Amino acid sequence: MSFPNGLQARPIEDLGAEIANLRVAITGAQGFLGSHLVARLTTMGISPVILSGDVRRKNTFEATFDLLFHLAGAVPADFRRRKDEARSSNLEGASNAVAACLSRNARLVFISTSGVYRHPSDSPLRETDPLEPVSEYAETKLLGEQMCREAAAEMKNGVTVIRLFNPYGLGQSTDLLIGYVLDNLRANRPVEIQTPDAERDFVHIFDVVEALLLSARPVPGIQVYNIGSGQAHSIREVVNLIGERLNGLSNLNFLTNRDPLGKIVADITLARRELGWSPKVEITDGMDEAVGLKTSFR
Repeated sequence: MSFPNGLQARPIEDLGAEIANLRVAITGAQGFLGSHLVARLTTMGISPVILSGDVRRKNTFEATFDLLFHLAGAVPADFRRRKDEARSSNLEGASNAVAACLSRNARLVFISTSGVYRHPSDSPLRETDPLEPVSEYAETKLLGEQMCREAAAEMKNGVTVIRLFNPYGLGQSTDLLIGYVLDNLRANRPVEIQTPDAERDFVHIFDVVEALLLSARPVPGIQVYNIGSGQAHSIREVVNLIGERLNGLSNLNFLTNRDPLGKIVADITLARRELGWSPKVEITDGMDEAVGLKTSFR
């Protein structure tokens, strides 16, 4: 199936052969997204180049590569701890990643966030919806997107921006909701949830990695995709799923604070059509994996 902009959805089973001869580089390989991506590439027989230095330094990108997954950078919790360093990590890191790809004619896959959109929204968020970052973290991601867009015309193999919604899965940081709940319940500590009725789009790391891989195919210009499940679940529902699996319901404390952002859910039509991607992991199965009851989706 072909599309007006020249993109053609093809199954991920074909991808290994397509990128087998490419030199694939990853920043942030030790993080949640990066470690799962490295593991998946390894099963495909691909040994990526790990760019493990400080992404604010140009020499971190000195290796030779044809494809760069730029996953490194500060997360929202870092902005609360050391704002200036977090901001420079995201902005200088994005600038260096773009420059490195330009100098090598390499393709770039850049991770952004659903936080770049204007909230609240009455309907699932589309890639063409108004942008109004909700935090300093999201602001740096939008500025990174703009760097990608400005450079895209000169990037022969193009750039894909992934606007990621709420990823989860085994090994997630305790700075994020699911990691925090898991850590506390396993230690028999109380869990306090500020906005239990907030509705968010949770997407399992297996599906995120599949989307990253499908974004690796060289296409000129810039493509922007929402990657989420396309479904909203309340924080209360998700936390209860974990509590049930760990026999920790009695440790859950739900407060009644109002969520100012409203429902946040992705419209994933574009990714389905152009990447041939769709989420496969249901939230109940994903929670089984996150708590260790299921070992793999591969």
